[in-house]
Amino acid sequence: MLLLLAAVIGTLGGLWHGGALRYFARLSFRWPALFLVGLILRAVAFSPAVRHDGAAIGVYVLALICLAVGIAANRRIVGIELVLLGLLLNAIVILANGGAMPVSADALRLVGRYDYALQLRDEGPIGHVALATADTVLRPLADIIPLSPLPLFQTVASVGDLLIAAGMLLIFYVGTLRPPAVPTAPTSATGIIQTPPPAVTPRRQPDECRDLDIPA
Repeated sequence: MLLLLAAVIGTLGGLWHGGALRYFARLSFRWPALFLVGLILRAVAFSPAVRHDGAAIGVYVLALICLAVGIAANRRIVGIELVLLGLLLNAIVILANGGAMPVSADALRLVGRYDYALQLRDEGPIGHVALATADTVLRPLADIIPLSPLPLFQTVASVGDLLIAAGMLLIFYVGTLRPPAVPTAPTSATGIIQTPPPAVTPRRQPDECRDLDIPA
């Protein structure tokens, strides 16, 4: 939901500054199948139906590799490097905590989801989420930031999530802007491209050469 909100804000910003949706087609993502495979593997690894064990962590690492390679292949797109940085920060804290993203109970309480914190406390990790404790590694990178940007949208995000959202916003904002005009050579009335005549260096006359003090 956070990424969708960032994409909508970026698109509206581009339209507000004179852009159009048709300009987004010029981005031409490379290797889109790699992104699709990475997203599917990530969804499988983080599904509540999948047992939280070493196999799920391996699937997540494979998904991360697919996404990282796909992003590197499209690094010319403005904002996509922020997405990669956010993914890496999330991956670091997830792998450092046994394959689950720690979430703060206080942050869940602030967004009205303290019941989920109690469920995590009683049942243990659900999908890729675990309750943050005193033993949590790299807690500042975990889900500790409560967000309520919309009345029906309350979530807890990490620094990595915010970087990914910022990258998505930039991608959609820049993607919808009008591309810069390409300068063209002037043409004549007949449609023939006019080119300036080559510069001619004047030749020195014999009298001028005589005035120079050139040894024989």
